[in-house]
Amino acid sequence: MSGVDRKATIIPRVGFLVKRFHTLPTIVEETVGHHSANVALICDILTDGEASKEIIIAALKHDIPEQWTGDIPAPAKWIDPNFNDMIKKVEKNWATQTGYKIPELVGDDLLVLKAADMLDLCFKCVEEITLGNVTFMPIFINGIHYLSKLPLQGKVAGNVMDICSGLKATLGIKDEPTIITTPTH
Repeated sequence: MSGVDRKATIIPRVGFLVKRFHTLPTIVEETVGHHSANVALICDILTDGEASKEIIIAALKHDIPEQWTGDIPAPAKWIDPNFNDMIKKVEKNWATQTGYKIPELVGDDLLVLKAADMLDLCFKCVEEITLGNVTFMPIFINGIHYLSKLPLQGKVAGNVMDICSGLKATLGIKDEPTIITTPTH
């Protein structure tokens, strides 16, 4: 493998093996690799096939640092901004130490990635719920709410709304679902 850094091939392979949703019962196991590929495809769909190379690369790499931290459930990150900042710092330090580069997106590109990331979560929820795992319903509802608050514009906003409508219809949800909060102790 002359000319190819060994880290460039080993790091994603290990990072892609990290299991997602390890704190919940799941019917279909999912890894960071599954999720990252889905997010990249959703980015392409949201932009009507016009996603930049940077968005696709960022989508494929965005959760690779979880090989160091594991898949920390989003509510744990949301409950304490200091904890979330610490995790981001640890992941950034890991990337610096390993020399692994993840594109840093801004503006509309970052919003596309955030929307695709959450849409993939919503697709996973629908998959689990339709297989009988209602544990994922509150996660789905909160995901739809999150997407409704993203300041998306133009065709991306329309595509996200269309996908959300289709996902809700799949689950028989007609009205805007009520946000489900997780009690804090």
